[in-house]
Amino acid sequence: MITMRYKYLTETQIEKLESLTPEEAEKIQQIYLDNDMYELKKICKTLIYKKKKSSKDLPTLHDAELESLAVEVFLSSLLKYDSSVKCTFKTFLYGNIWRKYWTYTRDIERKKRCVYVPDIDEETGKQKVDKEGNPKEKPVFDISIYSQIDEDGMQLWETFVSGKTVEDVVFQNDQEMSSTMREYTNKLSRVQSVILHMLADGFNEEEILQNLHISKSLYNDSLKAIRNNTNTRILRRDY
Repeated sequence: MITMRYKYLTETQIEKLESLTPEEAEKIQQIYLDNDMYELKKICKTLIYKKKKSSKDLPTLHDAELESLAVEVFLSSLLKYDSSVKCTFKTFLYGNIWRKYWTYTRDIERKKRCVYVPDIDEETGKQKVDKEGNPKEKPVFDISIYSQIDEDGMQLWETFVSGKTVEDVVFQNDQEMSSTMREYTNKLSRVQSVILHMLADGFNEEEILQNLHISKSLYNDSLKAIRNNTNTRILRRDY
């Protein structure tokens, strides 16, 4: 259960609404916060289950922490949502919560994967020492396929033989996207972007339709846009 109790926006928070009117914001809050946050909890349960299923190194994720994060994301989503865009608030919220969960669990996974190796001086080839003469070590994490491998910004994944789908190569964390990947995702609508991220993380068509409450027609049209040659040309390189 979500232990953190959430109240409707304060007058100060209402003034920070970027696009929604106070009346529109109140209607959305009624949907997701009334009945003991039933609708918000339902989204949380779906995403927490999916995240645990996809995070083999994290069998004991703390539900309470993830649920509290969802409440925080709900507030920020409410303040930023633009009702004039062809994207429902639920789709917008769903994508924001999923990205927050992904970032949260990614950080935990990195800490667990971290190992320490001797910190070698590049000039002398010898291990560095601290002020007291003790050998210094440095943390090393698993190498990401999105690691930069040259001064031109080329990433490791670009050296692989092509054969992956678009959703295979898209990185879910906006903060670590290359300029090329960001340029590609900026061409997509909000719905298309959420669908792409869900596909990349293993959601199937039925799960996406159910959780986003979109029609099969909209789903198929979104896939066409995601895989459109004009949009994906930027992701390809000549080998």
